[in-house]
Amino acid sequence: MDNFNKKVLVCEDSFEGILSCIYDAWVVMNQNGKDNVAIVCGENYNMELFMEYVQVEKNREKSFKVAESIKRKMSFHIYNDIYRTAVSDVSDKADLIFRYLQHGFRMGRRVSECLAIPEIMEVTKISKNVLREYDHLRGFLRFGQITENVLSAEIEPKNDILDMLGNHFSDRLSSENFIIKDMGRKKTLVHKQYCDYYIINNMLPDTGDNGVMSGNEGYYEELWKVFFETIAIDSRKNYELQRNNLPLRFRKYMTEFDKFN
Repeated sequence: MDNFNKKVLVCEDSFEGILSCIYDAWVVMNQNGKDNVAIVCGENYNMELFMEYVQVEKNREKSFKVAESIKRKMSFHIYNDIYRTAVSDVSDKADLIFRYLQHGFRMGRRVSECLAIPEIMEVTKISKNVLREYDHLRGFLRFGQITENVLSAEIEPKNDILDMLGNHFSDRLSSENFIIKDMGRKKTLVHKQYCDYYIINNMLPDTGDNGVMSGNEGYYEELWKVFFETIAIDSRKNYELQRNNLPLRFRKYMTEFDKFN
């Protein structure tokens, strides 16, 4: 694509921000009658010569219209692929989603089968990687009790999957008060029993070194570590297999590995 007269739309690094930007990108293409627009998200991008950069604010109405169009004209499965790509840590994800949707709105639901198209293949691969990390954390996340009726857990995922985990644990632990802290992004998910959860940006509640435990929580945590160490059979230890099934980066916040970290 020629850089002259090319417009680059810059959006917030969020699902709503990316969809809002895609809405505006379609407007620009319709006005110009040609594909001379690109999308970048976040703040860390390289500016190029001879291109016009335009900041796009997220807009709930615009993002809703794009989301509903994806579900209606393609499928809910494709919508989930788009969402998971939007919360990934891939730098050019916004433009990849835009190119994917250009094919998708023309081809409909069969677009997900056209893996020979680079954008389709890349979005599919990214979505699978995000889903894999989410599945890992559903099993590897460990809650500790920081007060009499509040549970707390810490994670540090590659992808921004706190909202996905909130959907899962608010359904499984609907009767519990709990918080999940994304240490890398400084985001905190707060869930009140029998209520919806919400996410606070740029804030991590201070719970001490490893959380202020209540009652016998510390005792049972130590008991769990000892149990984990005791049941191991030396002759059957396979650290390579263990690393494959439980990557090292997940162990930092797991109770049973605290003793060895």
